[in-house]
Amino acid sequence: MTSWPSITSIELLIATDTHGSISAAAHELGISQASASRRLDRLERDLGAQLLLRSHTGVTLTDQGRRVVEAGHHLLAAARELTHAAVDSAAGTSTVLVAASLTVAEHLIPHWIRHFHAHVGQGRIRPQIGNSEFVVTQLLSNRAHLGFFEDIAPHPEMVSRTVAHDQMCMVVPGGHAWTRRPGPVSRAEVATAGLVVREVGSGTRALVDTYLQTLPHGIELHEYTSNTAVKVAVRSGVAPAITSDLVVAEEIAAGELVAVPFEGAPLAREIRAVWPRRRRLSGPALDFLGTVESLR
Repeated sequence: MTSWPSITSIELLIATDTHGSISAAAHELGISQASASRRLDRLERDLGAQLLLRSHTGVTLTDQGRRVVEAGHHLLAAARELTHAAVDSAAGTSTVLVAASLTVAEHLIPHWIRHFHAHVGQGRIRPQIGNSEFVVTQLLSNRAHLGFFEDIAPHPEMVSRTVAHDQMCMVVPGGHAWTRRPGPVSRAEVATAGLVVREVGSGTRALVDTYLQTLPHGIELHEYTSNTAVKVAVRSGVAPAITSDLVVAEEIAAGELVAVPFEGAPLAREIRAVWPRRRRLSGPALDFLGTVESLR
């Protein structure tokens, strides 16, 4: 049985046709080129058809691809009507649809919601949780009013405000040899040991990837799609990790993980509130943003 394609994948195919380039389409939708390529591959598998002809000069649609794009325009028009109705309905009932990256959702959103209810009281916050690419997708497809993520360059069609800052730390299990060394762990030692990392598309991974470019040679990466899995892997001795100090604060306090100094630190990032320029914030959504900004 053929799988239903996602709306985002159809949008991506149309943008690829428009620009003749997967990288340009990825930039338009605010996702990485690697993620865009994976989504297009998945779309072809789901539909059981080759949609694109790839070459060193760019990409073009096959005959099947052109038919899918033509039908996709009608599908997106219907989807936009549906999502506008859903968002407008939520707004009418004072529900704010908030898309948040994992770190923000796990460690900041609960505090923000408690403060909002205590001091504003009007409106319901409904979180939607994923990685940073998920947040961008939800906002641009009108499935959320407001989004929060870490240190990802915002899409040109979105407004962005810094609402908090986040410090990154390197953690190892309690008793690890690095906890007894007098100075910071060198880049060469990190490259040799490997790292536990989040998946491509997350705000944490984007900052870690920047750090990886400073290492003297290749490194083995152990990729996980949740902060909990990253912490379990580190405690199990898979490899160290560079992650938000918000994520590991409890484990450090309990002695299960230890933060160790490392060359290249400190790594810090901004946490941003974002929303589409075409949609004006008002009512509870604007009140919630005001609450978040008041807690900086």
